[in-house]
This record gives sequence, structure tokens and C-alpha cells, in this order.
Amino acid sequence: MVFITEVGLKIFDMEFLPDKQVKVHYLMDAMNKKALIKTLTNDISLVLMNRLSDGQPDVLRHRNSQDIIYRYRDKSRKSFYHLNEVNDRPYQVKQTAGIINKVKAELYGNPASGIDSVKITHYNLRLSINLYRIIEVTNDVAE
Repeated sequence: MVFITEVGLKIFDMEFLPDKQVKVHYLMDAMNKKALIKTLTNDISLVLMNRLSDGQPDVLRHRNSQDIIYRYRDKSRKSFYHLNEVNDRPYQVKQTAGIINKVKAELYGNPASGIDSVKITHYNLRLSINLYRIIEVTNDVAE
């Protein structure tokens, strides 16, 4: 996963491996802090469902809307994946530690293109991350 700004400045380049490990290929000097790397790794892993426990999730229903919620437990943390009742599409992910809300990710997109943007917000930090899919037009490229 490569994060770049809208003007093309590379912020970081990380590889998320299947065995729940993360390999950092590049990180901007201003962001090279262990706590920030750990937070970013956790946030992205939450959205990618990379660090889920091997056990089966608890399947819950939302009280008001009957949306499906999958709850995964990992040590003291719980991750909740909310799926829309109508089309089984994920639209929100929350992570808690004990009774405290830690982070929320909202997933946006449409059925045709899939998820094209993600907004990650922390409850206890002034940290918010907005991710957008880059649309690459390759009409002029011949292979």
C-alpha cells in the first residue's frame, strides 16, 4: 500500500503480509515515529481485515436497521464490521478496547465500482485519514 498526497508526494509504502506482519518499505522522515507507525498499521489492517483472530466471528444484528454486524475478538480489542442488510456491503468498521471506542472507519462506494474511499477517524486522538482510490485511465496504453 502506497500513500501519496494529491500532488504526488509519497508519504509511505507498506506491505501487508498474510501472516499479520507488516513490512515498511518507505516512510517519510517526519512520520518515522514508532507510535504513529503502529497506529497506521493497526488502522489499515482493520480496514483490510488483516489482523483478525483465527476464530469465528460473532454474528449480531443492529437494533434499528437489522444490519448484520460481525464481531471479531483479539485479546482486549474487538472489531465490529457493519454490513448493509439490503446488499451485504460493508459500510462501517469500529474497533474498541474494553468499553472505550478507539477507531472508526467509514467505507464509501457504489455497487458497480466497489469501495472507492475510506475515512478513518480516531475517538481519542486528533487523527483522521481520508483514503481515495486513484482512477487510472489506460485508453492510450497498448500492451
